[in-house]
This record gives sequence, C-alpha cells and structure tokens, in this order.
Amino acid sequence: MTETKSNAGQLRISEAWDRYSLLESLIRRRFARAMALDGGPLTHSSEHQPQALTIEEEAALAFAACGITGPVLAELPFQSGEEPESGSGNIMTHLVGRTVASGDAVHSGIMFLINDEGAWMLKRPQDFPRGQIAELARSAREHEFVELYQQSRVRVADRRVDIPRELPFVSAFNKWSANLPGTSYFLPVGELSAFYINVLLTAFSHEVSISCWMTTITSSRLRLEGSPAPKGDISTRI
Repeated sequence: MTETKSNAGQLRISEAWDRYSLLESLIRRRFARAMALDGGPLTHSSEHQPQALTIEEEAALAFAACGITGPVLAELPFQSGEEPESGSGNIMTHLVGRTVASGDAVHSGIMFLINDEGAWMLKRPQDFPRGQIAELARSAREHEFVELYQQSRVRVADRRVDIPRELPFVSAFNKWSANLPGTSYFLPVGELSAFYINVLLTAFSHEVSISCWMTTITSSRLRLEGSPAPKGDISTRI
C-alpha cells in the first residue's frame, strides 16, 4: 500500500469513527453478509454476497486485539522498603504493554488472523527488536494502524485455513458463523510455559521462599504442641 493510499485509508476510518454511534449499534440487529442462520425463531439468510473487511478495518481490529501500547506502569516494589521481604517486583517479565492484559507482562498469548488471503501470526512485544518498541508505541498514538498491522503480521499460510467444526475447536452455537468466506477470523492461542516458569522462579525467590519456610516451621511447632495446623497452611499444600 502506498503512503497516499494509507493516509486516505486512515482518514476514512477516522471519519467512520466520528460518525459511528455506539448507542445505535447496540439497539440495531447486525447480521453479516452472505451468512445464514438456520434454526429457531431468529432464522435468517442474508441476500448479499460476502464482503471482506478493508485493510484499515482489519488493522484497527488487530490493534484492539493485541496492539503494542508502550511502557507498562509496573507499579511494584522492586526492593524491600520499610516492610521486610516486600519486594518481588521482579516478577515482571517485560516492561512493555499491549491492549490485552497479561499476567506479569509475560505476553504468552499469540493472536492468529485468518481471512480469504491466508493466515497470519501477529507478533508479540518480545518478537520485535527492543529498539523498535518506542516507534511502535508512537505509531499507536498517531493511529497509524495499517503501518503497525503490516509490521506486526507474519504470514503462515497462503489460503484460508479451515478449522474442524466440532468441539473443542468450535462451539456448537458458532458453527454457523465461524471462519466463513469473507470473514476475518481472530484465533488466540495461549502458550503458558513461560508464565508457569516465571511463577516458579518467583516461588524460589528470596522473599517468597523465606515466607514459606517460616510458615512451615510455625505450623510444625503447633502440631508438636497438639494444636491443629492453621487453615491454609502452606506446608499442607507442598
């Protein structure tokens, strides 16, 4: 896409946002082109041909799904202050945020997008060179969504990838509308290995390990004296 076309597309989507009424969208029934809902009192078939999203529309949705927004607040104690063993701010894995929440800023969720032209993976913050993050955040503030989209997506297929229309891949109530021609299908994938490793490293940190050790010693003494162990005793869970 040329710069002129990109600027024109950005202007079109900005104008659309200005004219779009949230209240009107909430009270109006929306039905996608070329789709057919068969079964029950809401049965309806569209008379139109499929109409794919423009790249400007798709780029805006991609940013809303997983766009990079810039530095995170990270408002945590990275060292113990007046309260002993109150640090643990190092649980933060990254200091870059996205439009979608992520525990400890691990950003383990990966978004894939499928449309008529193929399938793409949308990059996470850690998939970019560190020196590029500030420019990506600036582009987000300037609403340069098409440029961000083109930089973020990595093609993984040159055609629409089909998905099994059965559980657990597609819910029964979504079979009629999921991943049809003309649609943009967003597929989030949660990869939790990094998150669990981060939790384990935190559990082995100085502050947390000392707390676990003290709780175990205290509960052992209580049992020796014939008193019941406190509820939620960590030693009973280890």
